[in-house]
Amino acid sequence: RYAAFPLIAGHFLNDGITSAEAQIDKQLKYALSDRNQLGIYPGEIGTSEVFINMGDAFKGTVIIGLGSQAGFTAFQLTQSIEMGVLKYLLSIEDKTSCVTDADGAIGIAALIVGSGYGGLSIENALRAIIQGIQNANGKMKKLHEEMGATVQHLEIVELYEDAALGAFYSLRKIEKENDRMLNVSVVKKINEMLGGRKRILARSGEAWWNRIVVKQKESFVNSADRTCFVFSASTGAARDMEKDLLLSPSLIKEMLDEISTSNAWTPELAKTIFELLVPNDFKEQLKRRSNASWVLDDCTAGYPWELLQDSVSEAKPLCINAGMIRQLSVKDSSYHINTVTANNVLIVGDPFLDGYITQLPGALREAELVAQQLAAGNFKITKSTNEKSAGIITKLFYKDYKIIHLAGHGIFNAAEPSRSGMVIGNGVFLTTAEIAQMSSVPQFVFVNCCYLGKNDATAEAFYRNRYQLAASIGVQLIRNGVKAVIVAGWAVNDESALDFAEVFYDRMLQGTNFGDAVKDARMHCYENDHSNNTWGAYQCYGDPYYKFDMRQSSSQQKLEYVIEEEAEIDLANLYNNMAMGAPTDAEVLDKMHAISEEVDRAGIRNAAITEKEAFIYAQLLQYDQALLKFDALMKMEKAAFYVSTLEIFCNTKAKKTVHEFKAGLLKTTAAVTEMNKNIDELNNLLYISPTAERFNLLGSTYKRKAFVSTSLVQKRKALAEAAYNYQHAFTISGEEAKMYPLINWYILESLLVSLGERKWEQRVGVAKKQYDLPALSSMHALLEQHKNELARGKKRGYVYDQQI
Repeated sequence: RYAAFPLIAGHFLNDGITSAEAQIDKQLKYALSDRNQLGIYPGEIGTSEVFINMGDAFKGTVIIGLGSQAGFTAFQLTQSIEMGVLKYLLSIEDKTSCVTDADGAIGIAALIVGSGYGGLSIENALRAIIQGIQNANGKMKKLHEEMGATVQHLEIVELYEDAALGAFYSLRKIEKENDRMLNVSVVKKINEMLGGRKRILARSGEAWWNRIVVKQKESFVNSADRTCFVFSASTGAARDMEKDLLLSPSLIKEMLDEISTSNAWTPELAKTIFELLVPNDFKEQLKRRSNASWVLDDCTAGYPWELLQDSVSEAKPLCINAGMIRQLSVKDSSYHINTVTANNVLIVGDPFLDGYITQLPGALREAELVAQQLAAGNFKITKSTNEKSAGIITKLFYKDYKIIHLAGHGIFNAAEPSRSGMVIGNGVFLTTAEIAQMSSVPQFVFVNCCYLGKNDATAEAFYRNRYQLAASIGVQLIRNGVKAVIVAGWAVNDESALDFAEVFYDRMLQGTNFGDAVKDARMHCYENDHSNNTWGAYQCYGDPYYKFDMRQSSSQQKLEYVIEEEAEIDLANLYNNMAMGAPTDAEVLDKMHAISEEVDRAGIRNAAITEKEAFIYAQLLQYDQALLKFDALMKMEKAAFYVSTLEIFCNTKAKKTVHEFKAGLLKTTAAVTEMNKNIDELNNLLYISPTAERFNLLGSTYKRKAFVSTSLVQKRKALAEAAYNYQHAFTISGEEAKMYPLINWYILESLLVSLGERKWEQRVGVAKKQYDLPALSSMHALLEQHKNELARGKKRGYVYDQQI
């Protein structure tokens, strides 16, 4: 909201509008969502859309397409930045229709596009952004013979303090480079704006998902006896590490059938597969136990990577030691996704099969459990259990669904993989083709296949090559535009399948992201019972950061603190978020109460936590609760807090006095007495340091004393004292903070002149505190001067009046 210039943000192909992009969308009254739903939104590399808001606080945005997340590179980011900035510069007819800095230079702001989810380091992302802008500037100069509009001021915008600091250091490094290719001059400070957040660095590191790309080499696509996989992984440097691996498909397939279809997983077999399927250069990286997003093509998706294990003794499979999510390397992604906004869910469990194959009581239990969980999360459930195929298909199409959960039999058609799917009747199948025909594609699909319970020739035909069924369904659903998919690769144990679904949905409903929810569910199944390999059966495709849209759900993520800093940061972020005006008072209180309860449960309460709780109560005008917290803070043995906390304490007491006076709870005499106590305490703070903020607080307290007084003489004296304190605050304030005391001083002096207490252009004051009151025209000139200074300061990125 406070970016000084139109803000560059990126959008991956077929991604949703989330995070910072969603906030931009809100600022633009959902113009981004409108274009996304109409299919005219940037996605491919080089595509962009420009929105300029000259008259609004939010200056606008340049949305650039980032292509597929799976193959995203810094070079592609440079290309898209260049095209987007060119479009922005061409939209500027003259400098009156663009946003400039205090010196009149054209500027643009940018998120650190491509870092985090994009997989680029902060430094590489910044280099790509700067290079793209400079490329655009160069083309504009050539187009208009050195006279074209160019971007001269770049502002980097980042939500988290640690990432902003990392960006600052990276920019300083770029600035000092000898080759000066990027030729930038970096300002000497970071501007802290409203809404900024902090976080625990160790916790933020855990959320990182490394990309491992595995594709079949094109020259081996039609080879039957030999194939070659190309492995590549991000190393954090400018380029990716890449390695070819030759292997024999027939040899691997025999072992895979043993490890998956026959449910015969052993550490020895898993270690053998690991040695054969992973190049030596990559084995050490996988042994680091870091979260990994495996980017696969149609061929490599058919391998159960989840079952790999790097050691036989005292080790766990890779997908248990760390998060493992699949992503699809999409070649053809010309489809268009209509977003489902309603929280509708379709759950299909154990369809009526009319003797075609056995019914599945475990699938029925699972459907009931999932329906209860999602209903408790305020999702609207459409359930189909033991129903014939016609009823299932009708329910599939008559409503748009955000989530679809299927529990039953599945079949893989090796001759026509697109006809593989869920058995929903006597010879009737629900395939990805039917889901593709839905007008609005669901965000999440879970296809679970429970234990057969009967072993005969017919059943064996259904479960042969089941890991290929999962790959076929998972790949096709992602192609159709589903955000995240879970598909069981073989018949899973009833109890373990139920556990997996319960833990997974529990985490997602708490607000956990997709990757971590899958990791928790796998770990639970493995620790509970790893005699079967259900924990490894689930092939999970999609964005590891995907979350259920909980705007219509009352569920909240369960808090669990280990150290005090976690709670301190959550409270500080909550307080900063209040300044943005986003949450309601009730939402703030609910969140704070949850934090406070967990703090006391964990036994980690300290002065900093109590202090922040007091600030939040004071900001919510809940003075009684705020003062209780302040009192508790003052009584703590190790009550380490800022002196500014005492300022807020005094200000809160003054506000509470006025509130009780207006409500008839305090008589005039008692109210004046309370105000005098506050004035004495603030005067004591002046002895520590006579700051502008303390003079401002004294001014406001004297104003309140005038309000609660009934004596006209007492009122006039209080107003005169208030005027003096505001005048003194104005005199010693920095340039960015003069407007508040100036306006108050002007209003009070105007009131006192109208009461006949004083005249413009004379020596005035109260007791021994005196100053020269300027002429009215001079006062107006001061107001005009500082109004203009305020406007210039906003362009420089200042934020005014952040005090409570």
